[in-house]
This record gives sequence, C-alpha cells and structure tokens, in this order.
Amino acid sequence: MKIDHITARDTEAIIEQSKKLIKIGYWDNVKVSVLQRWLDNFKDEKEKYLAASVLSELIYRNRETVTSMGYNISSIILPQILEELDIYHIEDIEKWMNDINSPKHARNLPFRTSVINNVDSKVTKSGDVIHTFLQRDFFDKNLGVKVENIEKLPPRIKAIVFFDDMLGSGTQIDTFMKETNLDELGKKIIFIPFAALRDSTIRIQSKYKNLIIRPVEYLDENHSFFRASNRRINREYFYTHNDFLRLYIDICNKNSISNPLGFGNLGLSYVLANSTPNNNLSFLWFENEGWNRLFKR
Repeated sequence: MKIDHITARDTEAIIEQSKKLIKIGYWDNVKVSVLQRWLDNFKDEKEKYLAASVLSELIYRNRETVTSMGYNISSIILPQILEELDIYHIEDIEKWMNDINSPKHARNLPFRTSVINNVDSKVTKSGDVIHTFLQRDFFDKNLGVKVENIEKLPPRIKAIVFFDDMLGSGTQIDTFMKETNLDELGKKIIFIPFAALRDSTIRIQSKYKNLIIRPVEYLDENHSFFRASNRRINREYFYTHNDFLRLYIDICNKNSISNPLGFGNLGLSYVLANSTPNNNLSFLWFENEGWNRLFKR
C-alpha cells in the first residue's frame, strides 16, 4: 500500500469538508471537538486516509431528515399498508394525522405500536429510541403497548406496528418473531425500519405469514464500505479495498474494538441523528480508554 501527495491532499480536504458540515449544522449531533478527538485515534497517513474515506462515505440523516422520515412513516407508509391489508381506510390524511396523535381518537384505531426488546435476553435500545421519537412527534402514547401485553389485545386490534433504525442481517427481527410467536396470534405484524437491506427484507418476510416489512429506504451491498467498487479505497498501483480492510482490522485488534464490521459484518456507515445502528463499522461508535468514539450508540 502506497500513500502519495494526492492521497494526503484528499485526506485533508475530506476532513475540512466534514468540519464544515458540522459547523453549518448538517451533521447536527456532532461537535468539531468530538470529530477531532476521533481523528486523533489514527496515527499515520494510511490510517488517517482510511478515517477520511469513511467520513466521505458517511450517510448522515440529521434531525430534520429524521423528522421527515417520521412524517413519511406516519402519513404515507403506514396508511398504505393498512389500506393494502384492508384494516383501515384513510379518506382524509389531515384527519388521520390528527387522530393518531389524539388521546381521544387514537385508542379507537385498529392498530397498536410496540418495541422489539429482550431479544436473546438482551435489551435492544434502538427500537425504543425510534419509538419514543415517533410517539413524541406523531403517535399518541395510547397507541403504545408492551410486547408482553399484545396477547391480551381485543380482536378489534388487527395490527401491531414496530419501528427500528435498521434491518441489517435480519437476525434480530427473526429471533424476536420466533421467541414471541407473534406470527401465530392472527394479527398482522408491521415492521417499519428507517433503513433495511433489500435481500434481508425479502428473506425474513418470506418466513412469516403475518409479517410485513416496509422500510423508509433500502440499502444494498453498494453501501458496504469495503466493497470492490469503492473508488475511494481502490487505486491502481497504490492500494485496494482489501489493503484497507486489513489495515482496519489491524486497528480494531490493536484497540480491542470488537465486531469490527458491525452486526452481520455489513460494514456500513449509515447514521441517524438520534441513533447509530450496530451494523456500522464499529470504530465509529466504539469507546474505551484508548479509543474516542465519533457517534453514540
């Protein structure tokens, strides 16, 4: 692997651009000082270029975008699904938006919202964060129900809606469906992640007769950082994506960063202002005495 003046120049340019994105408020949940501390983790030109390349690939959904995605879920995606399933028909979208956020009217709607938790006896935080955000801005709290109380819901409740930041490998939702036996309750289980891998969505949805997965946006193998088509880390006669993958793994090993490529080995760099999916490159959010994080999990 060779780093020349062109690569070094690109490193500096990307870092400066990243700082500008913070200063103008686009990366709105990051401080320049936090970015600088994260950059201080990297010791030589090769490591610094790797860090800069990840920053250049970063998909960051800021608060405004996340709110827009929430509006998309509540005003378009969920109404469409309920219509398709013949559960509820929305004739006036303005009335619908008022009803789902009204203590008086929400309780009469034929669906409830809930949170995926305690998968494999582990508490999952991301779904709770997303559910709390959506409940604050769009859905009345009367629509919320704990998973352990779903079986007690009356027959007039036809669907349970779950939200999350990401469907990556699909292991979490698959395990959750198996552990809870929700597919056998006779109610539709609607899972709406902010982002999902298309292949995983198709595979998991096909396993359950009552599960509907409808993400806000799809990701695919082209969003994996260490892909062969990533021109940022593939330059003839200088370096390849495999060179940088080995360097990355070495950095993680030296700093005791576990699960380097994230859950499912997806190697993503996709961050929401209020949540960092665990499918991301772990050095973005990992923290210990010797490693400064960039984003909070």
